[in-house]
Amino acid sequence: MYKEYRYDQAIAAFDKALQKEPLMRGSLMYRGLARIKKYKFFHRDPASKSDDIPVTPEDFAFIPQQEQEMICNDLLLANEVDESDYFVHKYVPEAVLNYCREKHSR
Repeated sequence: MYKEYRYDQAIAAFDKALQKEPLMRGSLMYRGLARIKKYKFFHRDPASKSDDIPVTPEDFAFIPQQEQEMICNDLLLANEVDESDYFVHKYVPEAVLNYCREKHSR
C-alpha cells in the first residue's frame, strides 16, 4: 500500500504490525515515511507521485505538530533499533533524522 501511495491504509497496516512487534524497524520507518508523504503528496495527482522524490526537513512545514512528533518518534526509534546498520539511512536522509533529533531534544 505504501508503494501504491495509499498512505492512510499503509499507516493502518503498519499500526497492526507494530502492535505485534513494537520494534519492527521497517514498519516504524515506513510508517513515519508514509505520514510525511501523505502530506507531501496531498495535493498532487497520482501521476506526479514518485518514490524518487526524497523527503526533506522542509516537508514538515505542512504537517501538524502532533503528526510531526509521531513521525520523529517512529524514525528515531527505527534508527535506534540498530544504529550500526544503514537500513534507515538508505531511505531517510540524515537531514530529516537531524531535524527529528533537534525537535526531540527541545
